[in-house]
Amino acid sequence: MDMDRRGFEPRTSRVQGGRSSRLIYRPLKLISRVRFIFNGLYALRALLLCSVLLGVALVGLAWAVVPPWLLYSLLTGLVLYAAAAALAYRGVAAGYWLGLVLAFVTLAVSAPAPAHLMFIARGMVLESAVFILGSLAQILYIALFIKYTLLRRRLSRHR
Repeated sequence: MDMDRRGFEPRTSRVQGGRSSRLIYRPLKLISRVRFIFNGLYALRALLLCSVLLGVALVGLAWAVVPPWLLYSLLTGLVLYAAAAALAYRGVAAGYWLGLVLAFVTLAVSAPAPAHLMFIARGMVLESAVFILGSLAQILYIALFIKYTLLRRRLSRHR
């Protein structure tokens, strides 16, 4: 099934009163459109952007609480995520790979930290939400990146 860049399926239809047919576009079903979006790079770009926005929220929450060296490392991670998102939105493959490395590093650093788990235990809703959503975004990014890479390799092997 051929689709254009907007996710529409081309169909031919007879022009009213004419002999020739022209190309018109009809929207696909919702399930097909969702499948099209999540099979491609759109979800990876969206998750990188989500990570940048959650990073901004994290820096805002940690601004007055953490020591300066930790704040500088958070800002460095935020700048690296912003660079990965910018590269990915420009279509550079290195942006997706940088996002993958950053996702693994973020999970390795933040998941075993007892202070992050204490946010949940103490009922700190906003801090817990940033931690949970950030971890979920990293896990989804890793899973979708692996899925996209394997799907792309499988499709290129059959050509």
